[in-house]
Amino acid sequence: MYIVLAFLANSCSKKDSLPDYAFVIPLYLKWNINGIEYEYRVGENAMFSRSFVLINSDGNRKFVYELHLDGNEFFRITFFSKKNTERPEKDLVHLLNSSEGLPFKTSSGNHPGSVLIEMFASEQLTKSTEIALNEDKKLLTISLRDFTVSEKKYIEAEIRFSCFLISVNDSSLAEITNGEGLIAFRYK
Repeated sequence: MYIVLAFLANSCSKKDSLPDYAFVIPLYLKWNINGIEYEYRVGENAMFSRSFVLINSDGNRKFVYELHLDGNEFFRITFFSKKNTERPEKDLVHLLNSSEGLPFKTSSGNHPGSVLIEMFASEQLTKSTEIALNEDKKLLTISLRDFTVSEKKYIEAEIRFSCFLISVNDSSLAEITNGEGLIAFRYK
């Protein structure tokens, strides 16, 4: 219920599943937690992925990518916009093209130019925010590709990341290492 309320508090646009056929390599996320490797690929062991843009009350954008694993379990990456005057696709490319990588959001509130990772699994939400341990962590973009399929425009990004997640329920910590993935956003 907490997650739904968070989304209802923002205005949404372009919230739809990303079509499997649009991508040469299936979208995926892969990571290690406590020495155990997890890998989810759309069309194989992940149900679907989607992307959408949220607009805060202050006009700043949040670009959200979700990979739905099973049932209501998901892995979400949110990019907080640095600018709200550019077209969404230029704003997103500007964020993803950061040569130093994007820092993790480490406190509550909006932090333009940062990223947040959330995972909902086994009825527990964990997130990378509000953890000082993430102050030196970054999400890196390895490559970007802009393409069109059936008159719809997408940006695909290959990413790498490592961070700590904290449980909302009991404040326990988990460390994600060797995180990588191929994610995408539809912008037109």
